Amino acid sequence: MTVPVTHPPVPVPGTLAWLVDEAGEDTVFTFIESLAGQRIWVPAQHIADSQLARLWGHPLAQALAARHGGCYIEIPLCRPWRVRKLLAQGCSHNEICARVGVSRRYVAKHLLRGMPA
Repeated sequence: MTVPVTHPPVPVPGTLAWLVDEAGEDTVFTFIESLAGQRIWVPAQHIADSQLARLWGHPLAQALAARHGGCYIEIPLCRPWRVRKLLAQGCSHNEICARVGVSRRYVAKHLLRGMPA
């Protein structure tokens, strides 16, 4: 019989804490996973009707607009956080490599170091 591996909670990077507080960790993780490394426009007006709000919800769009409205922003890669979150979700190393765009060595390094920040 295989004993399930449990991982400690994965801390949110400080650079994302404000956004997680407003939109929730699951929404922010999915947002980062989907758009990491991309440049997006954050509207300053009509936020509720924006594509950003339609795709990611009003709380995330409102939080981004309050801080970056009227600007283009680059979505951070947050690779260490994404690796740790995916490990905690039970994803295989190969799946993590494909989703995050890192090598197996990178994944193993975070696993062997106790998944540090």
